[in-house]
Amino acid sequence: MMKIVIAPDSYKGTYSSIEISLAIEQAIHKVDSRITTVKIPISDGGDGFLDCFKEQNGVVVQEVPSFNSMMKPLLSKYIILNQEIAIIELAATVGLSKVEINHLMESTTYGVGIQILDALSKGIRRFILGIGGSATADAGVGILQALGCVFLNPQQSPFFPKSGSLEEIDDIDLTGLVKGAKESQFTIYSDVTNPLLGKLGANHIYSKQKGADEAMILDLERNMTHFSMFLSRRYGFSTDYEGAGAAGGCSVSLKCFLHAKVVRGIESLLELLSFQSQIEDASLLITGEGKLDEQSFYGKVLDGILSKANQFHIPVVSISGQIDGLFEREGLRAISLFESSKEALKHRDQTLKRLEVEVIKLVQSL
Repeated sequence: MMKIVIAPDSYKGTYSSIEISLAIEQAIHKVDSRITTVKIPISDGGDGFLDCFKEQNGVVVQEVPSFNSMMKPLLSKYIILNQEIAIIELAATVGLSKVEINHLMESTTYGVGIQILDALSKGIRRFILGIGGSATADAGVGILQALGCVFLNPQQSPFFPKSGSLEEIDDIDLTGLVKGAKESQFTIYSDVTNPLLGKLGANHIYSKQKGADEAMILDLERNMTHFSMFLSRRYGFSTDYEGAGAAGGCSVSLKCFLHAKVVRGIESLLELLSFQSQIEDASLLITGEGKLDEQSFYGKVLDGILSKANQFHIPVVSISGQIDGLFEREGLRAISLFESSKEALKHRDQTLKRLEVEVIKLVQSL
């Protein structure tokens, strides 16, 4: 009997990868209920990162009271996989979707530190963080604060630094760092290669979409530059590494003090999901994303999926909200639901209806 693997990314701003996966599965079974389907929702590390694991075995969802980027209480969720790995999605706790209005200068990653603290208390010593979609620019200092580090201003008084007050950091007292943190392994998933500072850095590229105006961007850059220079002077740490600008520099503090490793998201994710073993006997692989364009083939979700599928000569069909450009790739067929992104946004309520029609036509043609 035919086996179809369903592995879409989210249609950002419209539907999550889980919702798209379910819609595709239902459409397939309308044609033939005997077809075996395997759903593997995919994310590049941003919104929907936790959803990638909810269909996997050995997953336990943890709930812990925490805080969003504005320090407003919320009930946060993370996942423990196989009783040994904590998987955390920044967007689900300190992401833009978790705040009504984001005052970026006052933002903090403290809530993510609370989740790490909870997992440490359960004996977890391996962590994976998907850091896309954050509403912060604090270089990860909030995480360190939640884990017991104390930040001191020039008067040597403890204070609570946020994105807009990094320049007040004069020293850090690490003696209160929670037990187990330094012995833990932290891996950060990101598809962003931007540096921390400069015109292509965290603030100039990403802060505007988080609510900052031009004056704030300059203030944030000044604050982050101070913190970068402080880390270099005090600890001999360089923030000049690929991807340091992701999630408002979130990886910087984790890399400096907890020796976190930053990896390209999709390759590492597919390995963690045992993607290869799940697709090797498939007849077809259906994926999709909000917009298919040239960037989709450079370290993104589609690029990783296509590479794995080609190893087993499995045809791939990408059903996207919109296709921007003409693409010829081995083993790939691309289908667009709408002609333009403007049309897609205007008719987002029709997305699942059009998706169902395309999937039914596709399966009937097999």
